[in-house]
Amino acid sequence: MSRVEASTSAGWEPIETNSRLLVGELVPGTRLQIIEWIGEGSMGQVFEALHTDIQRRVALKVLRATFELSSDLFAMFTNEARACARVESRFVVEVMDFGELPDHRPFFVMELLGREDLHGALKQGKMSLTRALPILRQCCKALAAIHEAGLVHRDIKPKNVVLQREDGRADSVRVVDLGLAAEPGSTPKISGTGPYMAPEQILGEAFDGRVDVYALGCMAYVMLAGRPPFEGGLEQILVAHELATPEPITSLCPDLPAALDPILLRCLEKSPEQRWPNAHELEAALIELQIALGIVTPWDDLPLPNVDDARRARLGEALARRNHRMGWAGWAWSAVGVGATLILGAFGGLVIGSRGDESATQAAVASAPAYDDSRLEHLTNQTRLAASKAYWVYPPPSGQATALRWIEVLEAEEGVLAAAAHARANVLREEIAETLSRFGDRYWKEPHGRSFALEFYGLALVFVPDHPHAGSRSPLTPTQLADLIARAERGDFSQAELRTGKLMEALANPDDGARRDQVVALVKPGEDRPPWHASEELLQLVDTDAATPPPRDGGWLEAAPILQAPAEAAVEAVAASLAEPVDEPMRSDPPKAAALVSKAERATGGGRRADARRLFNEALALDSTSVAALTGLAELHFEAGEYSKALGYARRAAQLRPGEGELHVLLGDCYLKSMRYAEASDAYKRAASLHHHLAAGRLTKLAQLLE
Repeated sequence: MSRVEASTSAGWEPIETNSRLLVGELVPGTRLQIIEWIGEGSMGQVFEALHTDIQRRVALKVLRATFELSSDLFAMFTNEARACARVESRFVVEVMDFGELPDHRPFFVMELLGREDLHGALKQGKMSLTRALPILRQCCKALAAIHEAGLVHRDIKPKNVVLQREDGRADSVRVVDLGLAAEPGSTPKISGTGPYMAPEQILGEAFDGRVDVYALGCMAYVMLAGRPPFEGGLEQILVAHELATPEPITSLCPDLPAALDPILLRCLEKSPEQRWPNAHELEAALIELQIALGIVTPWDDLPLPNVDDARRARLGEALARRNHRMGWAGWAWSAVGVGATLILGAFGGLVIGSRGDESATQAAVASAPAYDDSRLEHLTNQTRLAASKAYWVYPPPSGQATALRWIEVLEAEEGVLAAAAHARANVLREEIAETLSRFGDRYWKEPHGRSFALEFYGLALVFVPDHPHAGSRSPLTPTQLADLIARAERGDFSQAELRTGKLMEALANPDDGARRDQVVALVKPGEDRPPWHASEELLQLVDTDAATPPPRDGGWLEAAPILQAPAEAAVEAVAASLAEPVDEPMRSDPPKAAALVSKAERATGGGRRADARRLFNEALALDSTSVAALTGLAELHFEAGEYSKALGYARRAAQLRPGEGELHVLLGDCYLKSMRYAEASDAYKRAASLHHHLAAGRLTKLAQLLE
């Protein structure tokens, strides 16, 4: 067996180099088949591979065999995988798995991206502002997500921005290489790439996300001027970052608009306090520049940045109004997600209102059809009025339209008002989702409020399905959420769900006394209603006298036992009540569900995984508390590398059957693959307390991984 000579220094270990990665063969210990070598960096090699079980092509990054492995080197290499797994954004590369080869070299598996990066694109010359703006906006979104995950990238540069084609559009951004990512305020070794390093990064001082804002400003210079703000040898560049004032970019490129100068110069302020405070604010400034210049791009459907509500509304309206004012209302619009994208086709990158096209712009303005601001304002006001009364999704007994219904009216607009209405609908969706998420946060912190918080998070996802905060806390699976959204749009609710809507309306009341009175009226018997009931926790949540709890012999929420569920199962009870329609009587058939589970298990044993998933899901539709169905789905998703989905099912199963050690081992494995090590440890310890034979080994493996 060949080995690389090991250093005698403490902490260094030899690497066995017999784990050869050959085209056409499986990576040892995995189901990954090497397709071809893609490239290599300073430490790692990257291969295209095929996951043979799910037939998905992925990228495999592995430490080069020529390195001796130390704990520092191992940590440096795996830091990228852990950082990527911590960030949830479509603008940041996704990491799906990680592990070690038999020779102890670490590897991780990523989504397979295109092979063009921004560095390669710039070899053809500097970019037009029209092309650069959407790339910079997407980079801002990537940085915002990284910072919100509690990390700083520390190495933003063109080589770490991959460009690919997506939805028929070029220049879809993925930020990659988070190997230098660190938490704000930490003191890692001074690292980075000279032309893009902020002064505090060079000096080894405390830093935060504004280090990345500085680097993005430097990268914008390279994109638009063809050179960074400071040039020369490395030492000269580093000194310039600390002491020199950068030239305005328009002094290098007079054809660029003067309004660009203050935006980029603020990125490059020496003091972090003088820079843009975050990536959201920088993106908003870029949008305002785009609007002022009348630029239309294929990426104008990007979500608006998370700035204050009034500014977001102005940005969305101005973008939509600009498109119409420039006479593009007759062009084809195509729905992409919940937004609308102008299909430019061969005209992609056309600038409206640039310096050479002033006469064309004036003609477009003169010929643009008028559009009715008053109708747009009316629909907006109706939406906000419904939301102010807490009529978000569930309709009131009076039959008034909900906020969701008014948004759908906006989204159904056609003709000259369509683009502005779609933009306004997007703003309203995010505005309401934020409000609901804040209600969720309020009750999340209360001793008896967790299950009610989950109701609010679920409603937030109806408006914005990819809302990061609500999505991170809601236990709804993608299938459940899709079903909830579909039924919400149809207004197809059971009586139990409509009663839940009345409860959410009461809990949203800002007046403490009125909120208490509304909840008491809901949970206590009345002359005009059956003897509704709820748990003592609900009354305690609103600080009422719960000494004489309401009767528990029938009535409110019988069909959706959100409030009666034991604490350990409350999360899943809420998810089930939100996601599954409940008829009178309930569509529950545990014996039939058990029969479907048996069929699913036979399908799994026969390798028919698609059939197994379908059967397990059918079983859950008949019995949402089927632990066997939940476990089966968790294992299928785990084997497919879909660890976040597996985690949701495993968590539900363990909550419903907390005394079963095997479920806690499965839950720990899902947490481990999701790089949530503290939760993995807790799950394994719980399994150990239940005397499960695998728990001790799992804890040992986790401890070795964290050394």
